[in-house]
Amino acid sequence: MSGILLISSKRPRRAAPHIHRPVQIAVGANLTAQSTGHATFVEAADGAWYASFIARRNTNGSSPLGRERFLTEVTCQDDGWPVMNGGGPILLCEEVGTKAGPKKVRAPWTDRFSGPELNKSWYQIRTPYTNNYDIYNGRLVFRPSVFGLSVGDTPTAVFRKQTSLNMAFSTELLGSKGCWGRGIWLHEDFGVRECVNVTGNFLYSEARQNGTVDVSLSLAVKFMLRLLALGQYWQLPLNQSDSLPDEPKLDIRVEPLVYRLGYSFDDDAPTFVVQVASLWQISAPAGWFVFTGSSFALFATGEGEPWPYNCASAWLHQSDGDFSRGEYS
Repeated sequence: MSGILLISSKRPRRAAPHIHRPVQIAVGANLTAQSTGHATFVEAADGAWYASFIARRNTNGSSPLGRERFLTEVTCQDDGWPVMNGGGPILLCEEVGTKAGPKKVRAPWTDRFSGPELNKSWYQIRTPYTNNYDIYNGRLVFRPSVFGLSVGDTPTAVFRKQTSLNMAFSTELLGSKGCWGRGIWLHEDFGVRECVNVTGNFLYSEARQNGTVDVSLSLAVKFMLRLLALGQYWQLPLNQSDSLPDEPKLDIRVEPLVYRLGYSFDDDAPTFVVQVASLWQISAPAGWFVFTGSSFALFATGEGEPWPYNCASAWLHQSDGDFSRGEYS
């Protein structure tokens, strides 16, 4: 849509004279708020009027956060017609109502899986055939299946919505045996795998699209960077034993136009090894838009094979937090 048609409720019904003015939707591709939904008018206790609506935030042609809630002031002209935001475009830097100053950066949130159930901010896609995870002793433990994120079925994964254009998403793994991973939906994976036919584990990063990437796993004796037709593949050896050493952390640094994937140990700063454009995560046919936004995932998969009976997949805790914000935030 490129505008809203506002019509009077009394006969004879007529259109508002400022047909594009009630809400600036997508009159210009350079506007911040795009693809707005229906607006709801509300009156505050002091008699002021506001309009609440959903819209997607234009970020270099994509919308990693999907549709968000917006609020703007509503005033009435002398002829009785309402005008939103003074007839101007919706901007992120404008305050509505009582001026409270710049919005505070959200404090980091950590899920230590200390309760009997997952926090409500986590969700699963489709309907799993069985309960594929457990929570106990501050751990999230998966019971993986053959399905991965690229298969249109029920992967063993829990998802959490991306809530800011400037944030970090970090997960710490328990030292154990097995194959671990986490990814950004489309998806770019970063995780831990066991070597094939050789004892040991390694960190890896891989871009996948519809599960068509063909990668053969082997023992990594040094840093490796391989470019594939559909993305990048990177791996780093961790050890040459059956168990996962230490407690590696997997990190995603989110910026408005790019995701950076990396790893760290103990209290070290993350080492980022690969990046992917945010535009990849929100792809749609020409002339259409994706309104759901991006999600982070904790997952485990047998990559088409049954998960070993003696191979656990446990997450110690997960945390995320915002960074400083600007007009893009």
